[in-house]
Amino acid sequence: MLIATSAYSQQKVNANEKVTLTGILTNKLFYGAPNFGENPETDAKEPSYILKLDKSILLKDKDFNGNDWIKITEIHVFDANRKIDLKPYNTKKVSIECTLAAAHTGHHHAPAITWNLYSIK
Repeated sequence: MLIATSAYSQQKVNANEKVTLTGILTNKLFYGAPNFGENPETDAKEPSYILKLDKSILLKDKDFNGNDWIKITEIHVFDANRKIDLKPYNTKKVSIECTLAAAHTGHHHAPAITWNLYSIK
């Protein structure tokens, strides 16, 4: 995890703040328990959509990383409400409207996750 300390004019986003972000969305395969990729035949498969941002942002999530601004270049995108189908957007440039949170479990495959996903186009 990178702590942002530079004076670049990056967009600053607080956790749970509604934001619109753009980038390339890609479905990637990650491995889970029990061995997290050491034995791909028996490890859980965790396909996940990752948004590679056009421009990095700075994220502050007091619940997970205190008062530090974290430089974010990739976001694990998912719709907790299962209303938005991400498959048609795989490998495409997209714009998402969402709220973010810092990753906080082993199932989060980027430094930030979409906490709420409102739209994608």
